[in-house]
Amino acid sequence: MNPLPIVTGVSPIEGAPGTKVIIRGENLGTGQKDLIGLTICNHDCLLSAEWHSPNKLIARSGPSYITDAIIVTTKSGGRGTCTVQFKGIEETSGPLKESAVWVNDSGAVTMRGYLRPAKPSALNYDDPLGLSMEGREALNTEELDKISPDGNSDICSPEFSVVRFLMKHHYATTFQDLKAGAAYLKRTVNSEREGKISFIKNNLGAIFDQLQTSVTLKSLIEVRDVPSTYNLEKQIEDVKKESDSLFNKVLEREKQAEELRGTFKIAKNYKFLFDLPVTLDKNIKKGDYGSVVSDYARAVSFYRDTKSNALKRVLDTVESQMIEVRNELMFKLKQFPSNIEEQKNIIRHLVSLEYEGDVAFDFLLSFFDYIVKVMNRCMKEHLSREQPDLNQASNFLKTPLTESHEFKQRNEVPRLIFLEELTDVLSATFPDFWRLGQSYFKGELVSSPVASNHPAFKRKVLDIIVIYNHLVRAALLPRTLDSQSEHRERFGLWPDFQKPRTLELTSDWLVECLKSLRSCRSFLEVLDLPKDVIQPAKKLVSDFREFSLQLLFESAVSEIRGLKKKENWMVLYKDDAGGITDLPFQFEQIVSKAFEKVVDVSIRGDEGESSLLDESLSTNGLRSSSRQALFEFAFVLKSFYKRDSDNSCRRVTHEQRVLISRNNCQYTRDTILPLLQGKATHLGLSSINFDDARDQYEAISNMLYECYLSSLCDPDREDTLVNLIEPHMYAGNFNWSKCDLVPNDVSPYVNEIVLSVVQVIQDTYSLNKNVVPHVVECIMENVFHEMHRLMIDEKFSRLGAAQATADLSAMKTLFRPYLTESALRYFEGAAAKIQLESRDQEIVDRILRRYLNKSRVIQMCLQR
Repeated sequence: MNPLPIVTGVSPIEGAPGTKVIIRGENLGTGQKDLIGLTICNHDCLLSAEWHSPNKLIARSGPSYITDAIIVTTKSGGRGTCTVQFKGIEETSGPLKESAVWVNDSGAVTMRGYLRPAKPSALNYDDPLGLSMEGREALNTEELDKISPDGNSDICSPEFSVVRFLMKHHYATTFQDLKAGAAYLKRTVNSEREGKISFIKNNLGAIFDQLQTSVTLKSLIEVRDVPSTYNLEKQIEDVKKESDSLFNKVLEREKQAEELRGTFKIAKNYKFLFDLPVTLDKNIKKGDYGSVVSDYARAVSFYRDTKSNALKRVLDTVESQMIEVRNELMFKLKQFPSNIEEQKNIIRHLVSLEYEGDVAFDFLLSFFDYIVKVMNRCMKEHLSREQPDLNQASNFLKTPLTESHEFKQRNEVPRLIFLEELTDVLSATFPDFWRLGQSYFKGELVSSPVASNHPAFKRKVLDIIVIYNHLVRAALLPRTLDSQSEHRERFGLWPDFQKPRTLELTSDWLVECLKSLRSCRSFLEVLDLPKDVIQPAKKLVSDFREFSLQLLFESAVSEIRGLKKKENWMVLYKDDAGGITDLPFQFEQIVSKAFEKVVDVSIRGDEGESSLLDESLSTNGLRSSSRQALFEFAFVLKSFYKRDSDNSCRRVTHEQRVLISRNNCQYTRDTILPLLQGKATHLGLSSINFDDARDQYEAISNMLYECYLSSLCDPDREDTLVNLIEPHMYAGNFNWSKCDLVPNDVSPYVNEIVLSVVQVIQDTYSLNKNVVPHVVECIMENVFHEMHRLMIDEKFSRLGAAQATADLSAMKTLFRPYLTESALRYFEGAAAKIQLESRDQEIVDRILRRYLNKSRVIQMCLQR
């Protein structure tokens, strides 16, 4: 392995980033490919390194501002060492100096001091000791500050410190070199002293000649009697006389010219005044009021204090013209709508014409009256359009529409158009009103605005926002206004609000309304109004969001209520729920869509708006509105238990409708509500209470189930199974006490009961197999109760007793899996009343065996 690279020299020893550095040393590599590393002040500079020889490298310094070693790494020798250091400095570059790094030249470049000589500190001086300062070790700035905190190493500085200079430039210089440097400094000083003396010696003759000439001149002046300045003074007087004679005529002509020029100037000024009435008429006809005001101000400033009668008569004519101009400008100022810049110019003209009163503030008051008038007119126009239709159903609500017609109708809702137009009125007028007020109080319209008008102007600004707020609330949120207020009628008494026909249309309508309200709030915020002025607009948006939440759920409730008319009783079979219809799925779609619309339109606010869920009142409103939507479907299902229900279908019987509705209720509770709860949680509506809804569906499910059981065995209804027992039992004037035929089979009414129960089982099983056992138990309990009632007071003949016992025993045997304790008690009570004789037991057994043998299929159907 080759020896380690050693860096022993560098030129220059300091520089800005990008400085070309020549590195000298030993074993600096065998070639460009052998050089694998070069760091200058801990910064990798290999990319810019050029290998020239094993003793010389050239590279560019990196973006480092410290003093550190230069390390060379080669493949053949490895990582080397360094005996010198390079200092990275941050160069201060001017606008015309090339730099290898980015220079912040955003500041203005001035030429101040451009031609001044450079400061002495900026010059380069040789070392006063005559020693080389290149490659010397030096202490860093912190160490130098500790040694000499107040000194400076610059030899031209008043705070020059010898110690700091030596520590900075000769920290590693040997003592012998310092002694040699001191001797060199003495020789330099002595040579400078000897140079001054030799200068005098070399020019001694010239110095004596100058001294001799001065002495001779002094003696000549003292010898003469006449002052030496006499001739000169006389000549100056002669020159003065000659010059005066030359220029007197010129000066006279100049004076005459000045007088003539003054006369022309006065004539010109009077010409302007005499021509002024005609000039004013021309400018007034052209509408050039700026020239009119300028000419009038000029004439007044020139001739207001004149004593000439002719000029006074001209001024009187001009004043009469200006009265008409003032009146015409005031008339134009109060014409609305108008261009705001033109109005500003008119105000300035009237102020310049010294119109009486505070023109600018009077205009602001007129502008306020105009804005209020336009908003009230907008309200009255739209209110009058809606009032003639009070006794007619809105086509928007009752006419089936295609999608394009729906969008058209939605945009033709009078109150939406009213809101948009009212917002347009405010956005078109209020910014100009506010900016005019700011210009007035900043002194841009009048030089001295009345500070006491500021509270009145602020009240007017707030009044405009409040009036807009109340007009919108009267149309869309009338419940938020005080109905007992004496000013309630001025904001419009709108008819009852008719909600859009569907949830989708309601959502689109609310989005359009919120867009208008938010645009109003946005342009108010851009105007940088006081917080108490913007607050009513923010509160209006917040209240409308709460209203939209309520309205969306109300629309959902209306659609859910309409599901009753959409029930077609087409049964879908679910394993756990049994036979259900499509109604629960439609309910889920409506509520899911309502949740999404509520979040998009109401809950999730626009930029700068808080979520409605952060407010307790809004959370309570969400709970109550969602509770109504969740409960409404339960009420729809409950309505199907009535026999005179509007939605009747020959496809299913009344009992089947009740059971299907009960299945729908159960399926909604067990499946649909958890899905909706997951949807609500995903959308952030976790505050909605689903527990009460589950309880409600459970209660209505139980009620429908009781109605179903009642429809099968209600003793108060003639068509129930229980009420069919007695007519069939006593058909043909049958009498138990007169029965004299030996029985050989069960009575026909038993077969009727069995077949009817089997039919019920079939119908019930096809819709909900889970409730079959309980339904049959209830039926049999009522059947045995009825038979107990019929037989408890009867008198039985011997063969009648045998027949009755055989009937009861057959029914008990067939329906044993479904007999409750209550049913068995009724059976035992009836059997005890019959009192079968022992000799007839064989007849009963024979009948029972025969009946059971031929009813095996029925027995299979009745197994649990």
